[in-house]
Amino acid sequence: MAKRLPVPLDICLGVQSVYTPVWKTRDISIQGAFVAMPPDGVDVGAPVEAIVTIKNGAPAVGEPPPTEVVQIAARVVRRSEDGIGLAFTDYDSRAYSALVNLIYRTGNTQ
Repeated sequence: MAKRLPVPLDICLGVQSVYTPVWKTRDISIQGAFVAMPPDGVDVGAPVEAIVTIKNGAPAVGEPPPTEVVQIAARVVRRSEDGIGLAFTDYDSRAYSALVNLIYRTGNTQ
C-alpha cells in the first residue's frame, strides 16, 4: 500500500454522470484518496470519476498558485461517517504526472 499524505485538494465526483459538489481530500496517494464528504448515495464498489484540482508549484508574488485539473477513474472501496475511500483505477499520463509531482513535493516537506 502506498503512503498516504495529508493533502486537502478540491475534488468533485461523477457518479453515474451526476456530479457532486466540490469536497476536500483528507489524504491522497498514487493509488487513491479519502474524500471528506457525506457518504450517502455512494455505494462501496461503485465506479466514480474523480475531478481533482492539483496545485502545481509556488505562485508568483501576488498571484494564486497555478493549478491543474485532472480526471481519474476510481472505485469506492470504503465508506465511513466522515467520507469515502477511493482506489484509483485508471489515469492518463498527465494525471499520473500531476499526482507524482504533488506527492513528491508534499512528501519532501513533511
